[in-house]
Amino acid sequence: THAEADTHAKADTHAKADTHADAGTDADADTGTGTVGDADETETDRVARLVEERARAVSEAEAAIRGLPDIDRLADRRQALSRRVAILETSSGSGPLLVAAEEAEMVLLGRFAQTRRIGPEAEPVPVLVDDALAAFPRHEKWRLLDLLARLGEASQVVYLTDDDETLEWARSRSVNGGVGLLAPEQEPEVATAV
Repeated sequence: THAEADTHAKADTHAKADTHADAGTDADADTGTGTVGDADETETDRVARLVEERARAVSEAEAAIRGLPDIDRLADRRQALSRRVAILETSSGSGPLLVAAEEAEMVLLGRFAQTRRIGPEAEPVPVLVDDALAAFPRHEKWRLLDLLARLGEASQVVYLTDDDETLEWARSRSVNGGVGLLAPEQEPEVATAV
């Protein structure tokens, strides 16, 4: 309508007047003259300065992003290390069990069955066990060690360990001659006065 057209015309007039007033003021401040050509040049300089600032900010942001660690890679490495620690803990006897005692029993029986069929004469070969039962609880460990002793009647078994519970089991079984024990002598504890 007619009233809206008047409002738009007044707004356009005020905007043009403000633009010319700002351009003249900027030109006066920068160069000391108030010409329109100088205002355009100053505007160009300001735009160029802003473009440079933007480019510098983008460059700084990209450098900051490159400086951040690769979270996915770190998470993957952490999982791999957790798995490795779990395996090492299990092998040292201080961590969780990889298999249940019943599964370990089946593995032992299977391994001993394999050792009876080796060679042209199908002679049994010695079985070397390197502290495989250290992670089991005492009652399960002793039950599995008793199984090893029974299996050792058909095949020689060499069990290497530094586990105190396993050594205790071996000492108790070596008394009646069922198990041969080769262990360093225990040094008597010496009481010292403080």
